[in-house]
Amino acid sequence: MTKIIAEAGVNHNGDLKKALKLVAQAKNSGADYIKFQIYNRHEQISKYANTASYQKKNTKNSKMLKMASAYDLKLQDHKIIKKFSEKVGIKYLASCFDIDSVKFYKKNLNNNEIKIASGEITNLELLKFIKKKFKKIFLSTGMSSFREIKRAVSKLQTKENEIIIFHCISLYPAQNKDLNLNFIKTLKQKFKRQIGFSDHTKNYHAAQLAVACGASYLEKHITLSNKMPGPDHKASFSPKKMKHFINSIKKVDQILGSYKKTLNNNELQMIKYARRGIVAKRNLSKGSIINKKNFTFKRPCVGIPCESFYKYHNKIITKNILYDQNLCLTHLK
Repeated sequence: MTKIIAEAGVNHNGDLKKALKLVAQAKNSGADYIKFQIYNRHEQISKYANTASYQKKNTKNSKMLKMASAYDLKLQDHKIIKKFSEKVGIKYLASCFDIDSVKFYKKNLNNNEIKIASGEITNLELLKFIKKKFKKIFLSTGMSSFREIKRAVSKLQTKENEIIIFHCISLYPAQNKDLNLNFIKTLKQKFKRQIGFSDHTKNYHAAQLAVACGASYLEKHITLSNKMPGPDHKASFSPKKMKHFINSIKKVDQILGSYKKTLNNNELQMIKYARRGIVAKRNLSKGSIINKKNFTFKRPCVGIPCESFYKYHNKIITKNILYDQNLCLTHLK
């Protein structure tokens, strides 16, 4: 079954109460994980860094450092969030953007799973530090070339850990024409591991098709309201929409089924109606020979099926049989 990561990100707007509400709503929607971000904004962002166009549009901030300061949680808040997540029964996950944040995450939150954001895929020092500390690493690949993805996986891989590669288009929102979901198949074929899809569209279809392409994890932003101020709210799903979204993915999982050919009881019942059995071409008395002069193939498939005709070819029936009646083993005893 597809695992769903509800990406809270910075949609708490720096408010612990809102963060806890996002946890509860993610659990209620049916998500498997709730994901936040842990970072030291002064380590991560230069004072000269400008906001991306979508960030500037959604926050009215032109400087990234100023924007980030408005959407930051205290480190101790994450302890409370993690504890609350465990209480309601959803896995807590975080993207860590610097070594000190990773240290805090590992030591204080005791997590064995971590997410690496797309922007950090070339931060080789961070990848090297993360490498041996986590059993499961989710690697997002937005803005990355195949060579960069390959290098990051090589830097992260050990014999003990598991790396799930997330296909990602780092646009907010992402348009259908930019998604290139067939690349999921390429990642699955080249790396022989589980693949995820970090979905920044405003629709359900992309994620549904991603699952059909082989994605076993989906990440989708969740917000308490699309009207809230902040960089990611407009490209996020409300709790109600998230619940509908996850239900739609469950239906996709159901439709896709397994990689084995299976027949349920209802389909097995259809065999006798749809397939052909061996039937008499006319009224035949005992002593008649089973051959194509005396028998043909018609629905229903009861008694001896048509594919077994040559097994009984030239045998003699021991009982009378009527026109159009199915040949059964009792006619041979």
